[in-house]
Amino acid sequence: MFSKLFYYVAQVLNVQLPEVFLVEDNKPADIQLANAIEKSELCPSFIVRHHLLQGKSEREIAFLSARRLTFMRPEYYLKMLLPTNTELKVVVLSAIVMVQPRFPVPPDMVQLVQQYLPEMQKRMPPQLLEQLGAVVARFIQAAPEINLAKWGHAVEATSHRAGFVVCGDLETAARMVSAEPVAMGGPQVKDKIKELVLYSISEEFFAVRAQMGLTIG
Repeated sequence: MFSKLFYYVAQVLNVQLPEVFLVEDNKPADIQLANAIEKSELCPSFIVRHHLLQGKSEREIAFLSARRLTFMRPEYYLKMLLPTNTELKVVVLSAIVMVQPRFPVPPDMVQLVQQYLPEMQKRMPPQLLEQLGAVVARFIQAAPEINLAKWGHAVEATSHRAGFVVCGDLETAARMVSAEPVAMGGPQVKDKIKELVLYSISEEFFAVRAQMGLTIG
């Protein structure tokens, strides 16, 4: 059942299906990222623990699968790869400095950026470096506020929405969200569930369900 659900969810979210490895151990995590390397290329994979499949309904597994696979989308991948705001900030600054060497880096971040930068340069294909330069130029010109905590909370909310859409049941989605640990300084469980409830009656939700060919019932 898990394999079919996982494949279905990947298709719905339009993400590349990662390699999946089933393991049996006592670790509490359900689905974890494992960065395998094949022929010097990064191959994101998922480790799924046996207990994930025990005692959970099809809807619950669909929610968990959608939540994790949401982070496989390129615009969200760093949230799963680098879960702390400090790591995210270092990577963002390193990417900027890679194409804008004179960009002012905060003093407390200089050493970390200097550590990350050579590794990123080593793995950045020339054609992508040019694209990065264009993106960074627009970013600096717009001079936005870099609020990675706010971005991270928004990505988490997006993954909850994806889980809700795929599992098709608000009660299940709320129960799965309630079981998640609360990050320090992050939204509380009641706020996350309130966001889901508001989304469940929004035009965006009905539009997504209609596009998927599903009815609300």
